[in-house]
Order: sequence, then structure tokens, then C-alpha cells
Amino acid sequence: MDTDKVVELPTSAVSALAHGSKIEAIKAVRETYGTGLKEAKEIVEAYLDNHPELGRKMHEANRRAGKSFLGLLIIVGLVSALVYYGLFAP
Repeated sequence: MDTDKVVELPTSAVSALAHGSKIEAIKAVRETYGTGLKEAKEIVEAYLDNHPELGRKMHEANRRAGKSFLGLLIIVGLVSALVYYGLFAP
């Protein structure tokens, strides 16, 4: 497959990109087109270069996911501290 041309990605790959998962998009391209890892990565990156709005959407999804994880980590830390000091406080 010629990666110089921008090919249309499978809908599962576009959906994966919109949800922030470039790896899943590359897997979908490999399964659909039977390409190797390097070629599938080049296809996905070329598609993103030609669809900057999807790239922005992907980065936004990753940013939200990072914030969610950080919030969860803070909550777990606070709950752990409350349990520790609640159980072991004199």
C-alpha cells in the first residue's frame, strides 16, 4: 500500500482516534489493510496530518483522560489518608 497517498481509514480507526487512542487506530488499520506496523503508523499519521480537527479531538480526549486519572489518584490518596488516620489515630 502506498503511504504517500492519504487513504480513508476504517471507521473503527477514526473512532479510536476521536477517543484518543492512536494505538487502537493503528491496530485497526493493520487488521483492515493487512499492513505492517510501520506502514500502518505512517497511514494513521498521514491521515491525522490531513485531518487536523481529528488530531485536536484526539489530544483533547487524552487531556481529559489525564485529568480524570489525576483526580482519581487524588481521591484515592485522600481516602487512604482518612482511613489510615481514622484507624490508627490515638
